Amino acid sequence: LTPMLLDPSADSEWDTLHFGWHKNWMVRDGDWKLISLNDGKKETLHHLAEPNPEVRNHFERQPEIVARLRALHDAWAEDVRQVE
Repeated sequence: LTPMLLDPSADSEWDTLHFGWHKNWMVRDGDWKLISLNDGKKETLHHLAEPNPEVRNHFERQPEIVARLRALHDAWAEDVRQVE
């Protein structure tokens, strides 16, 4: 990660970024970010290429992207559980 932290234009070997905290999680793939809060009771989808990406929620308008990002998260979460 150091090259990417030192140079924002550096290429990454990873396509997808995951975060998990308590019963919340986030997955980013390309310009899309899906956030799941309160054990899935609230989910938002944001397009990071927009000028103010956290303002507009695309969750209802982009169900195929939500499904793809949720599948990426589920696979990652299963992989992490196997490591524990």
